[in-house]
Amino acid sequence: MGTVLYVTKPGACVHQTHGRLRVTLGKTLLEEVRLCDLERVVILGGTAGLTSQAAAGLMESGIETAFLSSTGRFRGWLSPALGRGVTLRLAQFAAHTDPARRLALAQAVVAQKIRNGDALLARFARNHAAFDPAPERARMGRALASALAARDVDALLGHEGDAAAAYFAAFGRMLGNGFAFTARSRRPPRDPANALLSLAYTLLAAEATSAVAGAGLDPALGMLHTPDGGRPSLGLDLTEEFRQPVADRVVLHLANNRVLSPGPDFEDRGGGGGFRLRDEPRRRFFLAYEARMTEPFRPPGGTSPTCLRACLRAQAHALARALRDGGAYRPFALR
Repeated sequence: MGTVLYVTKPGACVHQTHGRLRVTLGKTLLEEVRLCDLERVVILGGTAGLTSQAAAGLMESGIETAFLSSTGRFRGWLSPALGRGVTLRLAQFAAHTDPARRLALAQAVVAQKIRNGDALLARFARNHAAFDPAPERARMGRALASALAARDVDALLGHEGDAAAAYFAAFGRMLGNGFAFTARSRRPPRDPANALLSLAYTLLAAEATSAVAGAGLDPALGMLHTPDGGRPSLGLDLTEEFRQPVADRVVLHLANNRVLSPGPDFEDRGGGGGFRLRDEPRRRFFLAYEARMTEPFRPPGGTSPTCLRACLRAQAHALARALRDGGAYRPFALR
């Protein structure tokens, strides 16, 4: 696994020179990394610049660049040219237009997302005697049964939403260090906990979108998420099965280990702008996210270590195989 370069400083500019990527602020060099060592680039905020020479060097090196707003909203990505995947994309289109096939794929994703949420609640309860998620887990179990019996994607989305509401009701009680959380709020995030979740989900969705594109799929044509303009619906589909293993675990770590605090580390922009991380605490966030994505582990039955970033890519290729061959898709299970 290579390095992920995060560019977060307002006014910074990314240049390429002699096979290296240099991030500067005026005449000050902020960071320098060899292109051959780079995995991907994430540019946060609307004032950081990327020269055309750097953009060309990144694409020629097969390195994708994701662009996020200052609040962590995914804006888009700069990607190398698509490979020869037209046959696969035709199979993807055929699956999307086949109601039964699309429903089966979407059900697999939703069912595993619910199971992953239940596994995280159960694990936390084993380690915290005062935490009892039994009512929420029971509600999630009912939603799972209903999701598996759903007759169309619209009904499936309703059951997924019910399970998510139950999960987040319990998730809020898992957060310590003064992080208050009562319900999920996105645009804008109305409290620091939601700001962390939104940023974690956005980073994850950007990686998932990159992964499905790298597997030869069209990121805009999803099975669970309906195509909507430029939204990366298939990338969002893949995101669902990694929310608890990656994003939620990162947020719990940051809050409960006091890596971040809800007061001084956040800015309340007021006037409907919501909360966002300040610059220096954002660096701590990225370090925690990278640590989670790259931490080596040995999967059950595996012969060699892997990491969650590698698993994300493997799942994108597994989804591509399922679409190409017409087989079942097995999403990623929380370990």
